[in-house]
Amino acid sequence: MGWVYRLNRPLPKQPARQGSVVRGSS
Repeated sequence: MGWVYRLNRPLPKQPARQGSVVRGSS
């Protein structure tokens, strides 16, 4: 769940597209 908290914040390293994909995996 630690990575979920990071996705919540705007990170230039990880694109928003990847974030949404990870959310579904959860």
